[in-house]
Amino acid sequence: MLNFLSMASEKGVLIKDGRSFQLLSQIDTVVFDKTGTLTHETPEVAHIYIFNNTEENKVLELAAAAEYRQKHPIAQAILELASRKNIEIPQIDEANYKIGYGIRVTLDNHSIKAGSRRFITEEHINIPDNCSEIENNIYLKGNSYIYVAYDNIIIGIIELEPSLRPEAQDIIKNLKKLDMKLYILSGDHENPSKAMAEKLDFDGYFAEVLPEDKADIIDSLQKQRKKLCFIGY
Repeated sequence: MLNFLSMASEKGVLIKDGRSFQLLSQIDTVVFDKTGTLTHETPEVAHIYIFNNTEENKVLELAAAAEYRQKHPIAQAILELASRKNIEIPQIDEANYKIGYGIRVTLDNHSIKAGSRRFITEEHINIPDNCSEIENNIYLKGNSYIYVAYDNIIIGIIELEPSLRPEAQDIIKNLKKLDMKLYILSGDHENPSKAMAEKLDFDGYFAEVLPEDKADIIDSLQKQRKKLCFIGY
């Protein structure tokens, strides 16, 4: 047992309890957290859609200002692109972040809001009619997006493309050979989660799951008498 623990640590795998090795042989279901596990932690900005005659760099500047102090993957993708474009990011006055939904900040007495459609709707911001078509096209590609609003007017949609880890497909194939049932757990919308599940030949997926609800999904699967391993955080 000590030898196996040592071999695992050399590969960067830290095992808290040796009993984990014994339990592994009973596993029949594996659930993967999507972002940062199947994909790289940070997605890439694929496209910026503009509204109300706003320049693309202005949408990026305001989104970066809103997300400047955030550490989640979407924020990092936006900030990385802003850095590559040498965009100077203005300092915000105050921020109010709603986990899993979006962020509301104040800049020089103007409001900037960035987040999901659900967040924008809850903020009582009118969404232009053609946005539904843009959303559907983004979903069909398996991508996700956030809205950017300035003073409660939509000025842009930022499309984000996940970057699949190169080793993911081989790992999935090997688990399928062991007759494992495989599921994706994701905070993304339905279509991006479905697209990745189909691409990697998963048995199912759970989409639009808020961070605080992940444990409930795992508990539900365990109650179905599944011997489960969760990979992610």
